[in-house]
Amino acid sequence: MSDYLSDYQSLSVRVDRRFFFRKSNLVIFLGALNALNHNNELQRTWDTWDNRYVSEYMWGIIPYIGVEFEF
Repeated sequence: MSDYLSDYQSLSVRVDRRFFFRKSNLVIFLGALNALNHNNELQRTWDTWDNRYVSEYMWGIIPYIGVEFEF
C-alpha cells in the first residue's frame, strides 16, 4: 500500500487508576488516540476537474475518558 498512500504513524496512550473493593473493582481511565497528532492520510481520490489527487485525512488527537466497573 505504500505506493498508494503516505506513511501511517499513530500512538495511543492510556492511563488507568484502579480502586479495589471486596468483590468488585472500579477503573477510571484517561487516554488519547493519535497522540503524535500525525496527519495520516485516510484515502486518496482522483479529481477529474483539476486532474490531480485529492487526499482526505484522519482526525488529529482524540482524547477520551472513561469509567469501568468490574464485578
